[in-house]
Amino acid sequence: MSSPRCSLCDYFESEYLCPRAEYQFSCSFAALEDSVKVGCPRSTSIHNGIAIIESKFCDFEDIMIAGVNPTDHSFRVELYGRRRISLDFTAGIIPRHTASAESFSWVSDRLNTCRKDHGKCNRPTASKLPTRILDVGPLDGSPGNQVKLVEPFSISAQYACLSHCWGVVEVITTTRKNLAAHCQKIPWKGLSKTFQDAVTYTRLIGLRYLWIDSLCILQDDKEDWRRESAQMAAIYQNSYITLAATKSPDGNGGFFSEGSIFDHNHPLEPRLQVPLSVPLIGTEYSTMQYYVRRRIVHFDSSYKAADGFQTANPLMTRAWAYQERLLSPRVLHFCKQELVWECQEITLCECRSFDPDIHPKQMYSTTIGTWTNRRAHLNLTVDDSQNKSQHSSEESATLLKLPHGNGTGLIQPKLTSKTLNCRPQVNSQSTPFANSVERVIPNIVSTWHRLVEEYSSLRLSKRSDKLPAIAGLAKQIGALKTGTYLAGLWEDSIYEDLLWISRPERISHKEVAYPRPTAYRAPTWSWASTSSGVIFVNSNGLRDFTFPTFRVLQSRCAPVRDGDWYGEVASGSLVIKGTLQPAIVVYIDPSRYFLHVKGKQYTVVPDYFWSPEGRAPVRDGEIVYCLGLFKHPRFAGSYFSLVVRQLADDSGQYERIGAAKFHEGSAGDLFDEIVEETITLV
Repeated sequence: MSSPRCSLCDYFESEYLCPRAEYQFSCSFAALEDSVKVGCPRSTSIHNGIAIIESKFCDFEDIMIAGVNPTDHSFRVELYGRRRISLDFTAGIIPRHTASAESFSWVSDRLNTCRKDHGKCNRPTASKLPTRILDVGPLDGSPGNQVKLVEPFSISAQYACLSHCWGVVEVITTTRKNLAAHCQKIPWKGLSKTFQDAVTYTRLIGLRYLWIDSLCILQDDKEDWRRESAQMAAIYQNSYITLAATKSPDGNGGFFSEGSIFDHNHPLEPRLQVPLSVPLIGTEYSTMQYYVRRRIVHFDSSYKAADGFQTANPLMTRAWAYQERLLSPRVLHFCKQELVWECQEITLCECRSFDPDIHPKQMYSTTIGTWTNRRAHLNLTVDDSQNKSQHSSEESATLLKLPHGNGTGLIQPKLTSKTLNCRPQVNSQSTPFANSVERVIPNIVSTWHRLVEEYSSLRLSKRSDKLPAIAGLAKQIGALKTGTYLAGLWEDSIYEDLLWISRPERISHKEVAYPRPTAYRAPTWSWASTSSGVIFVNSNGLRDFTFPTFRVLQSRCAPVRDGDWYGEVASGSLVIKGTLQPAIVVYIDPSRYFLHVKGKQYTVVPDYFWSPEGRAPVRDGEIVYCLGLFKHPRFAGSYFSLVVRQLADDSGQYERIGAAKFHEGSAGDLFDEIVEETITLV
């Protein structure tokens, strides 16, 4: 006699045999209990699994089932009501402890597969070691736990990097005073738990050298820090693997952990039949043992809003860790409940339910890494010193004043050895590399915007690190750009790059802009000048700019350290010729405002908190100006303008303070009878 069936059974069978992405099954919790009463084995198994993890059924009204994987037959159960919980039902199990032999075997399999099959991830067997690096001792373990700092000069070897949160707990550092002592020996007890675990795991995977920022950069020497941080891209990119203490908020957290009782694999009864195939005569079935556990919080594209994300994965909220993750060929994340493997081709976790909406590491590798690798293969060398830098007014106007696009909406200047500052040993105009880069330039612009959007909302301990912490990524992208890097923007895509707006934080159900930073770190037209995250308007193109009401004539950025074009900046300016439409600031309340222009009200998004209580306040009734008018691609009939005001220091210069949105019909009248002016935006 066959087992009773219900609509839930029909859903599972259809998903196993013909999976549909993001297709979900929903019903009331009462309906699930009704199916249990009539004897449906699948409903009974799911009900029993919920009971293991959560006994207060009265808190739940609805149930949703999704993520059915026809390969390993796993699925996800979400319960809704006064509370929300998420459970994984799977036929596979994960180790209870990330330091277990089973977990290390899983890592070994990932490493072997990556070395053997992943062309994008493989570097030369040995890379030139950084200026300073930790020698963790001979691989046979002798002499004991001795660790020391070495300055290897031109030695080449494979090495690991550590990515970690410094946190509020003081960690051991190298300074001018203790440099000589650290080159002799670093006491094992002086290392934090995270550093000790990093040393142990480096030895375990067969490597002798380990790079840790706090120990390999002199922390009391600003010049050494600037010089070494400028090499960060090469240090992580040339590593064999990066070990990420993803779960640890500070040095006391270490690498390893054991999940709670709810994270363990709980066997379920009854065992379930799953369909395997659809032969001509009928469906074949197999009986499977299922397990249930509380769903693991993964760091996918929705991680910032995920319940418990910040406590579960604190490293993923840190700005420096973002480029460390993207630049490294391989990253092994030590998470609270499992290990996660990321390389340039795949992302995998021990529980096998990590399915992010986007894979930033693979996205970056595909868009950027492919072309930088091909450049190296063709012996095209890039001069990092740039300087595609200080252009004259006439030269910049020629480069930047392009009122029309190419159908994709992005400027595509010809790629030549002159504009790239390359010295090609082959004819760059006739190579597949040159032609391919020209075709991929639109992706480079949008990729940079995506990176900045992700990066800008992450946290920094030192706010002056806003540009240095993404300098490694910028340097790689700069190798494929034809224009100068300008404090987070690019000269050859300056119009698209200027179209950013701040993302306010939510406080007590209200969106409030962040305060303006107290110390200078970038010109106001750069997203790096704000404390908030940003999003880009991503215009459909210069050819769609209905009213091209300004153009950049000259650009300038001066670095704090000579030659470090991707690091901290001392100053920056844009000379712009365009129309300035006066507008009056009107306060709705201290955190919300609108602009009054020619008798009408328009939405304004402030770059920072304008209230008189904040820094550089913009007062109620103050006159500001709308600079430029660009068609908004995401919303039909909408337009976008920069909001600027004149500085009060009699310099005649202007600063950016926000962005305004206008609607079709009124936009065309805004700049009528307005005379063009040439201004300097700082």
